[in-house]
Amino acid sequence: MLPSLVILEEIIGYLVCGVVGVFALIVLWKMYKGNINLDLLVSEKTGGASMSRFQLLIFTFVIALSFFLIVVSNAKLLQTDANVKRSGGPVMPLLPDIPGGVLGLLGISASSYTVSKAIQTNMPPKTLGQTTPPPPPSQPPLQQGAAGQS
Repeated sequence: MLPSLVILEEIIGYLVCGVVGVFALIVLWKMYKGNINLDLLVSEKTGGASMSRFQLLIFTFVIALSFFLIVVSNAKLLQTDANVKRSGGPVMPLLPDIPGGVLGLLGISASSYTVSKAIQTNMPPKTLGQTTPPPPPSQPPLQQGAAGQS
C-alpha cells in the first residue's frame, strides 16, 4: 500500500475510536447524573429478577472481556518478537478469529431474551404479589323460541 493510504487509515481509525470514546463518556456521564436509569437493568417491569436479561448481560461482558484480553496479549507477543523489533515499524495487533461456537452461544442468549420479551408482551399485566383471576367464560345469551314453549 502507499504510505499516504496507511496514514489515512490510521487517522480514520483514530477518529472513529475518538467518536466512540466520546459517546461512551456521554453515556457514562448521564448514568452518573441519573439521566439514564439502570434500576431495572436485570429485572422485569414488576421488579422481579429476569434470568434472560442477566444471562445476556453476563455473556456479553464475558465474551467482550475475553476478546479484549486476547487482543492485548497478541499485542504484547508482537512487541516482544525479535523480527518486529528489527523492523522498527509500528506494531498493529491482529484481531482474533471468532469461533462459530462463541457466536452461536451469544446468539442463543440474545434469542432467549427476545423470546422471553415476546412472551411477556403477550401476557396480561400483573402486579408484584397479586394474581389476577382469569376472566369469566362468556356464555351465549339464552334464546327464547318456539321449542321451549308448549
